[in-house]
Amino acid sequence: MLFQPTDSPGRLSALMGASLDPDSLEYCGMSNESERPIRIELFTTPANSQDPVQHRSCGPQGAEAVLKYLRTATFTLVPVYRALRGLPSPEKASLWPQLGGTLGHYLPNLTELDLSGCLVSRWKEVAEIGIQLPWLRSLNLSSNHLRLPLFLASPSGGAETGDAEQTLRVKYDLDTHPNDEKLFSQAFPNVCCLVLVRSLFLDWPGLLRIIKWMPSLKSLTVAYNQLGDLPTNLDVDTVHAFRRLVELDLTATGTNELGYLFSILGPSTVLDTLLLSQNPIAAFPELPVSPEAVHSDGPFAPSIWFQALTTLNMKSTAFTNWHPIKQLLRLHKLEQLTFSDCPVLEDLTIETARQELIARLPHVSCINRIQVCPDERRGAELDYLKRYGAIWRSSGGAPTGTGPGLVDNKNVITMSSDFAQEHPVFVKLCSKWGVPDDGESKFITRSLKEGLMNITFVLEDPNNKDMSPTALSSQSPQFVNQKELTRRIPGRMTVGHLRMMVRRLFKIPAKSSFDLVAQGERHHKINTEVVLDSDTREFGFYCLEDGDKIYVRIHA
Repeated sequence: MLFQPTDSPGRLSALMGASLDPDSLEYCGMSNESERPIRIELFTTPANSQDPVQHRSCGPQGAEAVLKYLRTATFTLVPVYRALRGLPSPEKASLWPQLGGTLGHYLPNLTELDLSGCLVSRWKEVAEIGIQLPWLRSLNLSSNHLRLPLFLASPSGGAETGDAEQTLRVKYDLDTHPNDEKLFSQAFPNVCCLVLVRSLFLDWPGLLRIIKWMPSLKSLTVAYNQLGDLPTNLDVDTVHAFRRLVELDLTATGTNELGYLFSILGPSTVLDTLLLSQNPIAAFPELPVSPEAVHSDGPFAPSIWFQALTTLNMKSTAFTNWHPIKQLLRLHKLEQLTFSDCPVLEDLTIETARQELIARLPHVSCINRIQVCPDERRGAELDYLKRYGAIWRSSGGAPTGTGPGLVDNKNVITMSSDFAQEHPVFVKLCSKWGVPDDGESKFITRSLKEGLMNITFVLEDPNNKDMSPTALSSQSPQFVNQKELTRRIPGRMTVGHLRMMVRRLFKIPAKSSFDLVAQGERHHKINTEVVLDSDTREFGFYCLEDGDKIYVRIHA
């Protein structure tokens, strides 16, 4: 791209491919005739002929002044296809790529460059841009078919003729001289963020080579590239480069095995974000802990790996059990977790799956990009105790009374080793909320017929709860002439659906609002009642029994 003044005031013209030198032209038409160059004009503030000071900020001088303030440049889907190459002519010597060259003169503050979806096809062209912008910190080259320079160790030799040469040319830049490797190692000294999403020719050997060109790299995104598992036996410099990363995005890269990857990334003391979603990962490795912590903290012992990790994404993976979640108890800095669309969650509703994750991870504050509030955590942990209380008792568990434990310990329980392996947080939740009662600990049935309960709905008048049904009907003809109705309700029905059913049963107008208040025999003994105030909860959450009553209280 060449900048040159135009005859019209207030604009600066940029020509792409303006030279007719065959060595400088990149693309030709079907008849081998050079295509006409693309003209880009940069407009600046119109000149005010009466103010000579403002005139300095228009035209080519004005464009140059404005560009010096530019910090971010985005050329997504813009047909940029090369930097200047070939032998520099004397008249264009000042425009030639060099340290502090033309781009450095026009863009002294540019730190972020986005060339995603362009026509750039060679890493040498990117390097010729980067060498002029040594202060560049963020580089996005997604959706480009970039060819790496042919390395001396790459397959070459006499076979590079005919079809073999064309095959290599698809992936490698055969025109690059081996000595140009020095250009790549000096072109990106301060790039700390590299994005290579959907890069066609990208593989692990090429990526590891690119990483070595960027000594300041801290954030690496290579999502949606079929890379496979990380190659073993990495050299020391590559391992150090990985352990300098603060963010690593491996979404949809075909990663299957985490053992070696974690052995490289785990000792890092700066890794903050790790994204592993949409990968066929079925096994989660054991996170090592110090020997002293194992005996004192058990499943909550902090791991010596990932000590700075706060964000982890494992959506759409192949986990079939809760072992990965159990291992995450060792990551005390973990705050945000994305975990959904996995086989272990297939039999759970979205709401139940979220409650399960909240209860199993007491220290995580954001699950599936939704913040966990204190009330939601309380409900999830109580529901967890009710859901697994019967299994705990049937496996031999029992309360043993008050004993040593946590600061706010209320109860100490015994449980089988198998149950403790499957539910490591159960004892901690019992210490926090108390041991679940026998009446609250029920198996969750998946059979609709077995889960039906006879519930009596009682319609209460907003002004006189003792008014007879006949008087209520005559005074408020919009209500039915019945004050009590009994129906069989499935425990998995949500309160919101129950509310709609009650409105139809008693023909309550849409403008009238009401509360649902439950009271069973055990509630009546202690003079209390339960308000069904969460429309998203299942009816069975409130632990009502067959024959209990729900009062429909119309608002006045």
